Amino acid sequence: MMARSGALACLLLLSACGEEGRSLEVRFTTSALPRLDPFVSSGLRQVRVSVVGAETHDEILIDVDLGARGVSLDGLVSDQVAVQIEGLDAAQSVVAFGRASVNLGQESQVDIPFRRNLAYVIHQPVAGQKQPARSIYALDLASRSLVDEILLPGAIPEARGITPRGGDSMIVTWRDGPQGQVGLLSLDDHSIGNVVVLPGIQDTCVGAEGSSRAVAVGLGRISFVDFRAGSAVALDQGVGGTVIDAVISGDGRRALVSLQMPSALLLVDLERQEVEAQTVLPDPGGLALDAAGQVAFVTSRTARQVAAFELGNRRTNLITGFLAAPVDLAVFSEPLRAVVGVNRDRPVGRILAFSTSSGSSTPLEGAIETLEAPMSIAADGTGRRFVVVAGSSTVSAGLTIIDTGPSSLQGSGRLYPGDPDDTFTVSSGSPDREPVLGRQRYQPRAVAVAYGR
Repeated sequence: MMARSGALACLLLLSACGEEGRSLEVRFTTSALPRLDPFVSSGLRQVRVSVVGAETHDEILIDVDLGARGVSLDGLVSDQVAVQIEGLDAAQSVVAFGRASVNLGQESQVDIPFRRNLAYVIHQPVAGQKQPARSIYALDLASRSLVDEILLPGAIPEARGITPRGGDSMIVTWRDGPQGQVGLLSLDDHSIGNVVVLPGIQDTCVGAEGSSRAVAVGLGRISFVDFRAGSAVALDQGVGGTVIDAVISGDGRRALVSLQMPSALLLVDLERQEVEAQTVLPDPGGLALDAAGQVAFVTSRTARQVAAFELGNRRTNLITGFLAAPVDLAVFSEPLRAVVGVNRDRPVGRILAFSTSSGSSTPLEGAIETLEAPMSIAADGTGRRFVVVAGSSTVSAGLTIIDTGPSSLQGSGRLYPGDPDDTFTVSSGSPDREPVLGRQRYQPRAVAVAYGR
């Protein structure tokens, strides 16, 4: 067992710490499907559990036996603790992840879904391919391999948005002909359920872990969704603009949406079902939500500034310092305390990091480049790995993986995997040889990661 300074002594000598202490049993829950079970299919070599509480002594780091499906913790002092599970492979890459916030005054045990570190990608409709917009890929972030392909229900479904909902599910928004729909993609078995018919076709939907409520936005309307009741109610007032990004607070009460044509930033109150326009930055772009789900860092598509917007009280703080260039897409990294974003001034995107504490930015010279036409960025649950999907055609479609190094970001890109079922034949050029079998490469539209933001 490993523990940070002071924690191990407190666990062993509770009386010396002046606290009686509490116990917590942490159990790892995994999928019954072998391809989704980290202990079976991810190359798992090490499981690490960390606990952080308000008290100094509640800061623990433990390596768990690989065969164990849980761990017991004793001597915890804080009323509220954050528990995090990381599964590592032989190269120390995170291949599985889980997290939960636990109130020790109410709970003595917690089941945490332990999920493979997978990116879920939806696709553009492309003529000549076999309904690519129907397929959702689950890609392993360590190996970049295709783990599973999930098909949307319906006659001619076309995915439009995908967002994470903790370790429980992904929220998928799609159209099926003239009808808009939203549903939950289970991270346990990759089934799609809780399907709700929307008042119209919409671009995306965001919801918080543990809440049945969500909000769908796009194509001139905002709809309030209740997955438990199976209902969706449209806001009376129309909302113009194309959706760029949307995030929701950790408690699921408020969402922030950035739009273009016309540019706007909207604060959506899910409880009151009200919408207010916010003036934060010109031409708002990316919205990067902090790990606590309380602060959204807003970037601009035309300015180099970053603003911190507190979802609970609407306070805005313009952070001192400037990005090296405007950022269109953004996520937040808690370990770096930085906004990580994509500049799309050129066909090839550039990855920039902006420290929210020092105001310093990655310079444009030497910035990691994405593949052509970056479409979406997502951070994994650790906040140390990011994925950008890109592609202006099926030839150039691919993904870029960015990792946090000791002193800088490190990235690598590769072309998108071919679809396992959508194939074509190409002449070998010789009558003596059989035609060559090729696989259609789909064009990514958006990406989300299990437990990510």
